[in-house]
Amino acid sequence: MALQNTSLLLQLAPLPATWKGTPAQFAELLVSRLKIVSLSGVNFIYIGDAEPLSNQGPWLKHGRQWWVWSEEIKRYVPLDISESETHWFHIGNTVPTTAPPYVWLRTTASGANNTSPGTPLGWYVYDGTAWAPFVGVVPAGPSSQRPTNPTALQMYYDTDILCLIWWEREADRRWRTRRRQDSSFRDCGRGTSTKPWMGHSWCQHYRMARTLYRSSY
Repeated sequence: MALQNTSLLLQLAPLPATWKGTPAQFAELLVSRLKIVSLSGVNFIYIGDAEPLSNQGPWLKHGRQWWVWSEEIKRYVPLDISESETHWFHIGNTVPTTAPPYVWLRTTASGANNTSPGTPLGWYVYDGTAWAPFVGVVPAGPSSQRPTNPTALQMYYDTDILCLIWWEREADRRWRTRRRQDSSFRDCGRGTSTKPWMGHSWCQHYRMARTLYRSSY
């Protein structure tokens, strides 16, 4: 390993004016009166893969993980940074009593003691008074711009048919309206079925229901 320059300084105390001795005694005297000083302070760390057997200062294990010496067990332990860790959001089934953080992921279990928090239910944001549920904005556009590789239950507002649609998670894998009708209907023309409720698009069903409702009064 090549030696590297440092900012450390050697400082030698004055020798006694009346000192006499052999060359070997002179060398010992120089060493005894030398000290190493620094203008900015010095911190020593150990970098390596193998754990030191004694306190060598902070240990950077594998060049990635910080370990520190424990006087209790006389060996190195992982550095505990929990007090300085930033908690970005609450998680669990209990309404948080503190804010910040101002975000809460509500789940079906508490997640205490490193247990599973259960199934996620929804995101909440503290508005200064209460925890309000977070509702995302659904992307919108024409039928030609529907997501090309949607995930199960992904939503999209189709401006051509003026309808909110979901990507079906069953085997047929298609976009469907809220009432599980195929969203490929784009016109309001009548179908060929002889039954009045068959062969119609979703918008025709809406118009028929509205007409029946009005005629009943």
